[in-house]
Amino acid sequence: MIERTFQNVPEDDMDKADQHEYLVALGWDRGTTWQDLLRSKRVLIISEAGAGKTYECQAQSRLLWDRGEPAFFVELASLASQPLRDLLDNDEAARLGAWRVSQSDTATFFLDSFDELTLSVGSFRQALKNLKKAVNGKLGQTRIVITTRPIPIDEKLVREILPVPDLPSPLEGSQEESFANHAMRRGLGKPSRPDSDEVSA
Repeated sequence: MIERTFQNVPEDDMDKADQHEYLVALGWDRGTTWQDLLRSKRVLIISEAGAGKTYECQAQSRLLWDRGEPAFFVELASLASQPLRDLLDNDEAARLGAWRVSQSDTATFFLDSFDELTLSVGSFRQALKNLKKAVNGKLGQTRIVITTRPIPIDEKLVREILPVPDLPSPLEGSQEESFANHAMRRGLGKPSRPDSDEVSA
């Protein structure tokens, strides 16, 4: 079985990502698999026309979907002019709704063909804004894969509109949990012991 691999383009080399010679040189490295790639929350796939970007993303979307995960394949050109929900069928809309109320699941959005956005940069901005509105404040639980041919793309716009939020540290989480436990005990009329390590209000 043939397994697709990818090459990482360092951030400092993003200005070379539309140069054929640079992309060919990257091909000598071992590469990254889909499994490795999907560990990241924001992914940009750059390859020549006919390399199979659309097919690969559709296949990965189906694979995740069949596992019961929220995964959606969307044409960027369509997302630039319509809300995400209007682009989904009933089953997809239902799974999107279930994910929006979940606490831990990660949804994967494959946004295909930046290069086919034939309008202005404003249309790319609108597509990203439409996705942001659809995920409803769950950017930290959103994985986004964007595909394009080797043409300039404003990846800073993705960071601006769809950033990956910083996660709270384990210490912050434990302090909040301890405070909540302390408040619950007080509410139940159970005073805490003086030697307790709970955070006092």
